[in-house]
Amino acid sequence: MVRLADEFERASGHLLEPVFGSSGKFYAQILRGAPFDLFLSADQEKPEKLVQAGLADRENRFTYALGALVLWSSSPGKVDSAGKVLSAGEFARLAIANPRFAPYGVASLRLLQRLGLDDIEPTRIVMGENIAQTFQFVATGGADLGLVALSQMYLSVAQGSR
Repeated sequence: MVRLADEFERASGHLLEPVFGSSGKFYAQILRGAPFDLFLSADQEKPEKLVQAGLADRENRFTYALGALVLWSSSPGKVDSAGKVLSAGEFARLAIANPRFAPYGVASLRLLQRLGLDDIEPTRIVMGENIAQTFQFVATGGADLGLVALSQMYLSVAQGSR
């Protein structure tokens, strides 16, 4: 995102000040009059609601990316391609984004339900305010597994992480 902001500034001559956080919190701020010029939401629902509320223009609304969840651990070899560590319950803590604020959290809950894992003890689930914080919980050892965005994995590899 920082690279995109830099390229936008060079091409347009306009200053861009990116602010990162959960889609739900920014949606609520915009409803209350926060002065955002651009809202990149992790879902389509919130921008549509802003259009319906007269706070965004329909013709400027578009899908800029499609997200994908992945099961990740910062411990090499902990997660196999089938995610058996999750289905076997072989983890202490699972990080997910908070579904109240983050579309990735909603997707995480739906995935757990689809896998028949929606009965995980609540004390074993750590909720990040957004998908970035969820990733950090796993990266720093606050959780041994996490349902994170695939794009974060690409960024992590590009930055030299495991």
